[in-house]
Formats: sequence, structure tokens, C-alpha cells
Amino acid sequence: MKKLFFVFLLLGFVNVAEAQTVEKTVEKIRSFYNEVGKKVEFIEQGGEHGNYGELVCNELIVNKYEHSWPAVGFYKVSYKFFHEYSGYDPIKDPNPYPDRIVKIVEKSEISVRRYYQEFLYDKTGALVFCFLKAEEEERPKETRVYFSAGKAIRFVEGEKKRDNLTVEDMKAVREILQKSSRVKEIFTKSLTLL
Repeated sequence: MKKLFFVFLLLGFVNVAEAQTVEKTVEKIRSFYNEVGKKVEFIEQGGEHGNYGELVCNELIVNKYEHSWPAVGFYKVSYKFFHEYSGYDPIKDPNPYPDRIVKIVEKSEISVRRYYQEFLYDKTGALVFCFLKAEEEERPKETRVYFSAGKAIRFVEGEKKRDNLTVEDMKAVREILQKSSRVKEIFTKSLTLL
């Protein structure tokens, strides 16, 4: 009986330690998100701010003048790619171009539906956060997913947060990772056009 008690006690300590680790990681991601947000706000002021900010922004707009799209009607998608220099050091990194992606914002308008998505990447280019807002019905649906080492560690849907993801959450995470790969590929290919 005592052994069983100690096993449960040990499992309880492990669960508390894991929860604290997830919370610390999420706080670091939030702090990084806010830091990047300030850099984005600075350059989006335009003028000299855009010229001398820490980030560079490329923008791609699909169907800018809102021509009617076959079988859809109204259709428009825009991407903003916020990127920075990888830290030019001729010994460590001989690449002098600002091509390290930091944040991607995608806005979609398809018929009466509106979608807004943000993808945030760390210094290694790994996805650390995704924010999705869908306006398909009367009330918008918001989802936030936090990642660490390529794995979703927290899933927030509306006001409900989960660190132990459900099967539906895992399906959404797979879709987010696929979408992140696609938009990063668009960014990478856009740089080769120069």
C-alpha cells in the first residue's frame, strides 16, 4: 500500500513539474511574440521607421482588385512575411541577406468568410506559435497553439486551454504544421525571384 502511495505521489510531482515547464515555455513564447509585435509596429509606421527597423517585410496579395473568382465569388488572400538578417558574421554566417523568417501573417477573404492567421518562428526557423481567427459564423472562432521542439505543448480554443491535446486538437495541429510549411515555402520561393 505504501509503495502505491509513493508511486502516485511521484506521478503527481512529475505532472506538476511538467505543467510548470509548459507554463514557463508559454510565457517565453508570449514575451517573444510581444517583442516581435513591437518590431512589426515600428516598421509598419513607414517612412524612416520602415527603412531602419530591425525587420524587413515582403507582401504578396492574391487577387488584389477582388475580381470574382470561379465557383467562389469574392476571393482575396494577402501574406506579410516579416524577416530579418541572420546576424551577418562572415565566419559563422556568410549570408548578408535578410532571409530569416520571424513572422508570417495571412489574411483570407473567401465569399462571406474571413480568416486571419499568424505564424511565429524562433531563431532556428521552427514554429513556436500560431494564432488563427475564423469568422465563418456570427461569433469568430479563435485558436492559439504553442510549440516547443516541433511539438504542440498547449492548445487554446476560445477560453479553453489544454496541455493534454485531444484527437481533434492533434488533427488541427497537423493542419497548422502543414500550413506553416506551405507559407514558409512561399516566402522562400519569393526570395529566389529577386
